[in-house]
Amino acid sequence: MPTISRWICTSTDSFSLETVKQELKKLEEEKFRTRQGERNPELVLRYTVKLHDEVIRQDLKYLSGTLYFEHEQKSMKYEITDDGVKDNPEDIKVTYGVLFWISNKNLFLFSKSEKSSEEIRPARELLSNILFNKLDGINGVSFDVNSIEDNTLSTQQDAFWTFGFHNRKGKITSATYWGDNISQDALYLNTGDKQSAKRKSVGIKVKYSENFLKTRVTKEGTILMYPGFNDTLDIGTIFDVVERFIPYHVTKKPRVVQAVNTLDTNE
Repeated sequence: MPTISRWICTSTDSFSLETVKQELKKLEEEKFRTRQGERNPELVLRYTVKLHDEVIRQDLKYLSGTLYFEHEQKSMKYEITDDGVKDNPEDIKVTYGVLFWISNKNLFLFSKSEKSSEEIRPARELLSNILFNKLDGINGVSFDVNSIEDNTLSTQQDAFWTFGFHNRKGKITSATYWGDNISQDALYLNTGDKQSAKRKSVGIKVKYSENFLKTRVTKEGTILMYPGFNDTLDIGTIFDVVERFIPYHVTKKPRVVQAVNTLDTNE
């Protein structure tokens, strides 16, 4: 089974999951809405949403869906003239579909992070604009990976299986170590000082059913899960893993940005 990734976001605005559901359902029933391009206001961009099944885990509920949207992108074209080759850039529309999950505990999850996929930032901002009428209503979190490492080593030392660091003084400035019970290895002892080898990510083995699942948490807010090749994870287990690390999240300060220009609901 491939690696499963969830990029974690939150909102500084309070909301009801039922209200969010009704707002997205309204958009789904409208077929699509439109907005203007940022660079080229004459470019009309459509967007819509498709809602999926809800996930319920005791007192936790997730609303899931896919946000489909056209995005403005600059295409570099060239023209060969009598005077040579000229650049002839053109604004074009590309269509993306981005999975998302929204919980009744003020969490927004995406299947990829902004750093790993170019479509996530416009998807996050558009979803924020739909729900909160502003682009910065949904923002990524960061994780206190130092505390995750410390707590794991104090309670379940053999579950610590990977960590990555950067900005270290010395010949080795950055690296990621993988293995089993790695805190007992001399390499870890030489780079275990979190002040001199600042952590980028840490990984622990999480028990589920009768098995152990390797997980990795990045400082930038992503939780990754590595099931075995022949293993399967049910949707409930995925959210159980996410919930395990949520107490370690730190809300980032939102950027101040303007809302998206919207036009009529149809052309």
